[in-house]
Amino acid sequence: MSAQAHVDAVKALIGSGVRLFEGERPETSPLPCAVLFMDNGTSARTNLCPISDRRDVSFQVTSVALDGTGARSVAERIRTSVLDKRPVIAGRRTWRVVQDAAEPLRVDRDVTPHLLYVVDVYSFSSIPAV
Repeated sequence: MSAQAHVDAVKALIGSGVRLFEGERPETSPLPCAVLFMDNGTSARTNLCPISDRRDVSFQVTSVALDGTGARSVAERIRTSVLDKRPVIAGRRTWRVVQDAAEPLRVDRDVTPHLLYVVDVYSFSSIPAV
């Protein structure tokens, strides 16, 4: 149950309809785009299982554009791609993706030109397939 398998499953849900980067947006990348930040997950036991076989994973998607309309449009495409979907991970059963948080549109004044972005946080869990 590798963390990378979970990252790959989320990327597969998002697909090619959105320009997606992991961890940071290269300075020269075209806009609009999205940046995926994903944790390695936490482990937990299911029922009375003596080992931690469940992985709970959270991921944040930051949707970036030159204006609010573009940032919101990317965020909506991401939401449509992942919300209530089950990521596919070989050898694992997954729960549907849920949205845990959303932040309002903000301006990044640390870059020129100033960019606008929206942040959404999602999560899902997986267990070994039987």
